[in-house]
Amino acid sequence: SDIPKGKEIACYAGIPYSDDMDSVVIDGKTVDGRVLLCSYYHAIDSMILVKLCITILILLASYLFVLFFDGADEKSFLLFSVTIGFWAIILNPFCHVYDESTHFFRSYAISTGDFFDSANEEGQIGAYVADNYNDFVGSRLNIKNYMLNQEHYNQSFSETNQFTENPYMSSVIPLQHMVGAIGIFVGNLFHMSAVMVILLGRLCDYVFYSAFCYLAIKNMKYYKTLFFAVATLPLGLWLAGSFSLDP
Repeated sequence: SDIPKGKEIACYAGIPYSDDMDSVVIDGKTVDGRVLLCSYYHAIDSMILVKLCITILILLASYLFVLFFDGADEKSFLLFSVTIGFWAIILNPFCHVYDESTHFFRSYAISTGDFFDSANEEGQIGAYVADNYNDFVGSRLNIKNYMLNQEHYNQSFSETNQFTENPYMSSVIPLQHMVGAIGIFVGNLFHMSAVMVILLGRLCDYVFYSAFCYLAIKNMKYYKTLFFAVATLPLGLWLAGSFSLDP
């Protein structure tokens, strides 16, 4: 109730504080107990309305493809997937997709040959990534920020590595992140800019998604329309053009 209108509202749920826990400090205030849930709600702004409108257009376009391109078959999906691919890969900010930075970290580590998480001398879990890794992943990359900071994003990931702690991917098998790792590996092999490395990794994930959906629809004896509808859901396409594997 103390938050001004139009600003974000933070909700915390925790357990009673005890002496064996460290107190949590958020926004300069000490919170009793350990934070188990932290949710942020933002007022709808013009950009969210734009995204909603685009999502509605994608939905309408999927049905138009069904009507005008011989129904809900694999050819219609492929044409639709290529049409929407630019939006999913380029216009979707990095790391806007939930937890994309963590998944990118795993794919990046695999691209360097680190198929399983390492541990340093202090026992921290993570991997060895480029020295300037956080310079690119720690900032929000979108078209606007790129245009304002082209010199920054057009730099390459450094060839020298340093250990970076990231314990959240330690239980994930390498196979799940190897698709995006291919794009990262190729980009760094040819010393491409950081923005190109990120886009190549996203492109690999999107092509992988599109190829398997295409094969699924093509080889289905029944329910092609159902598979087409699921494969063209905006959220699925949106996430397919990212490094996130949660969906």
